[in-house]
Amino acid sequence: MPTPANLPVPMDAVRGNVVEPITSSDVVYAPPVTLQSFQALDDDNSTLPPDTNGAAGPAHVVTVLNTSIRIQDRDGSTLRTVSIGSFFDSVRKLGGVFDPHIVFDAHANQWLICAITLLTGTNTPRAGSAVLLGLSRTSNPLLSWDLYRFDAPDGGVWLDFPEMGYDDDSIVVAANLYNVSNSKFSRATVFVINRNDPAGAYARLDHDPDSGGSLSPTASLDAGGKQVFLVQKWNGNFQGRGYLRLYSVTAAGIVPIAFAQATVPWADTPANVDFAPQLGRTEKIETGDSRMAAAVLRNGNIWASQTVFLPAAAPSRSAVNWWRLATNGDVVARGTIEDPTSTFFYARSSIAVNRNDAALIGCSRFSATTLPSAVFSFVGAAAAGPVIFKDGESSYLKTGFGTSNRWGDYSATCVDPINDLDFWTIQEYASTPTNTYDRWGTWWARVAAPTIQSTPSRHRSVKH
Repeated sequence: MPTPANLPVPMDAVRGNVVEPITSSDVVYAPPVTLQSFQALDDDNSTLPPDTNGAAGPAHVVTVLNTSIRIQDRDGSTLRTVSIGSFFDSVRKLGGVFDPHIVFDAHANQWLICAITLLTGTNTPRAGSAVLLGLSRTSNPLLSWDLYRFDAPDGGVWLDFPEMGYDDDSIVVAANLYNVSNSKFSRATVFVINRNDPAGAYARLDHDPDSGGSLSPTASLDAGGKQVFLVQKWNGNFQGRGYLRLYSVTAAGIVPIAFAQATVPWADTPANVDFAPQLGRTEKIETGDSRMAAAVLRNGNIWASQTVFLPAAAPSRSAVNWWRLATNGDVVARGTIEDPTSTFFYARSSIAVNRNDAALIGCSRFSATTLPSAVFSFVGAAAAGPVIFKDGESSYLKTGFGTSNRWGDYSATCVDPINDLDFWTIQEYASTPTNTYDRWGTWWARVAAPTIQSTPSRHRSVKH
């Protein structure tokens, strides 16, 4: 569902520094190494889109989609698969469940999962909406979970597009609210939940309707984290620059911090909803808009990524912007995964950062000469990639009951909790069709932390 875009930027609140482009003069990194690669969940034609998400724990890998939850061991063997509805059955109140997210908090040794529920039907269109939350009691996702429900503010609105973050004390779920009467955007809202007493009192904070939606809370990967931030796309092309907005959030309220800027502007959406080309079909694939993907807080910096459309004036390709921000809104580093020839399109990204500040992005890749595939790329000083870890198996056309060729709205990338160095990423690709319908698929990869290949002379400068 759309949210407001291209909002005006008050220049007195913009951080002064801009870092463009990213360069490194210290080391050359070896090509990325994929340590493991296996199927997550495939399409059963029951739901569109899958809205891919997942996380890795010390002994398990968990995939959560709009269809199902699958628990695998770290070698890919399936241990349990249940429908997303049955997992939340005790709290969903007969509503449908969608847009799930899951993380493993290594410091708390705990899994956190959230989703949205609502009722649909002739007499109750999009009523009974709520955020659903699950917290594991141990690091083993096969064992007991505690489930909770947090209702929308009233029956006149319904929730969509949740994003989840956390620190040591709180779980933060931000979502957009739409009017039941006409499905028009109303405002964003943020649930701040006490981790030590999830069933107790919680704060629900409504965002200023004039300040847009799609707030991405930070997942704190720092030990002892006591702060959650919100990252928001604001305006991709205001006076020739692109802008994000940064906030802090507690149960007391949402506090604006600053606007962060990039010298390269972008468009929020392409001219056509179905934008990305593919081999084997003239129909293109939907790539969404430039709202932020899941954000992380690591070593005192905020990292986030987004799909963007370039060039801003007349987009000919989709690409992935990534950002590294100081907590005051300064841009520490920024870059783009893109193909300037507009041959390859990148979209639906997610980012993770290890203890050494190496960052990995996973996303989908499209082109007129290849099938829709899953890729990853190191960014920042350790830039390398993109690397295809799962080739598309077919062309893709799935519109469901609409007209758009729908691809999923999310993906997920995380740090391996065993060593806090390697990465896991789960991405969507076009799977082998059946006789009657095309299929999406989801695939896991574990990627080794970047390694130094050579150290140049101190008198040389090597750009990445």
